[in-house]
Amino acid sequence: QELRIVSMIKPTGEMILVLPDAESEPGTTPAGLHLPKNQEQQIAQAVVIRAGEGRIREDGSVVSMIVKEGDKVLVSRASGLSIYVDGKLHKLMPGNQVLAIVE
Repeated sequence: QELRIVSMIKPTGEMILVLPDAESEPGTTPAGLHLPKNQEQQIAQAVVIRAGEGRIREDGSVVSMIVKEGDKVLVSRASGLSIYVDGKLHKLMPGNQVLAIVE
């Protein structure tokens, strides 16, 4: 049922919908990246669930998003708008607030 509800949410422009990883240990991302003590509570790993089409220039052309659905990313825990879908915390945020893509 969550996929049905999430599929109803389509970010526009440069916005993305991410699902933060609730199981990441403070200080370490699920990918094994170790974060400095002063950063561990501020950075979260997340998965991009949906992405907008990109930035629309004044001439009408579109600059594609750097991230795509399924990408694992690092984001600030403080960024974006928190929304709950089937009891799970998601974040709706501008794509330019992604700190890094985890490969």
